[in-house]
Amino acid sequence: MCKRKNVVFEITQLYNNDNVSISSKEKKEISTSLNTLADMAKEDHVKGLYRLKEMVIPNIPRRESTLYAYKVTDSYRVILSYDDDMVYDRKIISLYRIVPRKETIPAFNSVATMIYGES
Repeated sequence: MCKRKNVVFEITQLYNNDNVSISSKEKKEISTSLNTLADMAKEDHVKGLYRLKEMVIPNIPRRESTLYAYKVTDSYRVILSYDDDMVYDRKIISLYRIVPRKETIPAFNSVATMIYGES
């Protein structure tokens, strides 16, 4: 297995806006969880990224999308994309939203529509 030198996080304004209302304790847990994700990405062995049937990806085949939800705590999910940057031999993880668990599907669908357009 090839160990990557870099994992880059890109943080969107939407993510920052969502993050404002989260408690300090939860932020610490979320940070730990995202660091675990980065460690897994370095090993090319990421677990925990998922999409449910209700999560709609418009305009492209579902298997071609790199948009996922990731459980960062029992209460919160992050909507993110997980991409290979072959030129610089790194993974790019773009954080789009951080939402309460019950808002995961609508948040995912909103981000998918923003990225891929309307169906």
